[in-house]
Amino acid sequence: MKKILLFLAVGAITSTACSPSKEDKAKKLIEESLKKTMKDWSSYEFVEISKPDSTFTTYFSTSEYDSLSKIESDLEIKKINLEVNSGYPDIYGKTRCREMTDSIPVIEQLIGDTKSKIEIGKKNFKRQFSGWYTKFTCRGNNSLGAKIIEKANYYFDKDITEIVHTSNEAE
Repeated sequence: MKKILLFLAVGAITSTACSPSKEDKAKKLIEESLKKTMKDWSSYEFVEISKPDSTFTTYFSTSEYDSLSKIESDLEIKKINLEVNSGYPDIYGKTRCREMTDSIPVIEQLIGDTKSKIEIGKKNFKRQFSGWYTKFTCRGNNSLGAKIIEKANYYFDKDITEIVHTSNEAE
């Protein structure tokens, strides 16, 4: 019985030790991508990769936020148009200008209500794990043959099997 438990423990340790780390998985995916996009893959030199860190969803990436922010933006534009146009009684007439002026507080109230809904949405939003993020640095030749250093941020899915977004770091 002791031999079986020892065998299982050693097997578990060796299988864990042999599985690739998050850094290894990320580096492999990045290098596969760079092979397709670099001007001169033969000049590639790895510099560094940061330890992958967790990423989480945000309220600002939800369809609810997109919808509410569009409503808020549209109302702001409508308010500006009313403010500007209400100053031209010769074009719109005094009655219409008064109606536009009277509409501005209503639009302001709707803007306030929309902002309140956004705040409530932010407070009630529950973040969820969405994947991994790492900073990656490498060297390689550009199209003119000059050696350059490239720094980029890479975002991966939950299992680090796919790059979901890339952004270059500003130097």
